[in-house]
Parts: sequence; structure tokens; C-alpha cells
Amino acid sequence: MEIRQCLHPSAPPARQKTAHSCLIKNRSLYVRYLRWRLSRPEDAKDAYQNFCLKVLRQRDAPDDGAQAEAWLQRVLRATLIDHYRRRASRQRGEEAYTREPREDRNGPEADAVPLYRCVCLALQRLKADHTELIRCIDLEEAPRAGLPPSRV
Repeated sequence: MEIRQCLHPSAPPARQKTAHSCLIKNRSLYVRYLRWRLSRPEDAKDAYQNFCLKVLRQRDAPDDGAQAEAWLQRVLRATLIDHYRRRASRQRGEEAYTREPREDRNGPEADAVPLYRCVCLALQRLKADHTELIRCIDLEEAPRAGLPPSRV
């Protein structure tokens, strides 16, 4: 490792200078390509940022200008494919989430009111001590141990 890199870790090594200069020189071409391939400009900007990060993180970029441009195009296509995969994965997750059953007004709470009325009508037909026992244990969820032995 060079002393310059130790002092300035953000400074690119000599091998990366060619790739960085190609990245800067062809920025508009890369952005235009991504905007052409992606439907939303925000997605193109995100993909371009990911592309730049991949290039900047890569340590073994080609030295030659033509090789560097070809390498950048391969990285750009790989970044685009990664973006498509993430988007497809996100869409699958959103679809699965929409298929999940939800408890809303049409769910169990909506059925509870008529059911409670039905239970109350049935309790009226029972003996008073049976009605009180069912009301304490089942409806009020009182523990059986807490009830007097005469009621259980």
C-alpha cells in the first residue's frame, strides 16, 4: 500500500484513475442509458448512484482506456440487472403482503356483536346459576380457582 493511500484513503490508486476519468467523462451517457431502461427518473438516479459506488469500491479496475470503458459498461449492465432483481423482489413482497388476511371491519370483530347477542339470548334460557357460572368463566374469563366451590 502506498503512503499516499494511507494518508488519503479517498485518493484513487493509479489503476483506478482511468476508470474514474471514464466515469466522469461518460456520466451523461450512463444516466441517459439508465433513464432509457428504467421508467422512473428517480429509479435511474438510484441506479446511477449504485453504479458509481460499485465502480469506486472496485480496486482492480482496468488501466487501459478502452478496457476501462468496456468494464464500466459491464458494471453498468450488472447494476441495472441488480436493480431489476431488487424491484421484482420488492413487488413479490408487496403482492404477498396484499394477499395476507387482514383483520378489519369485515373480520372477526364484526362477527363478535351478533355472536354476543346470540350467546346472551341462549343464556336467558338457562337456569340462573348456570347462566352466572358461564358468564363468570367464559365471558368475564374469571379463573375457576377464584370461584367459590359451590359455584363450580
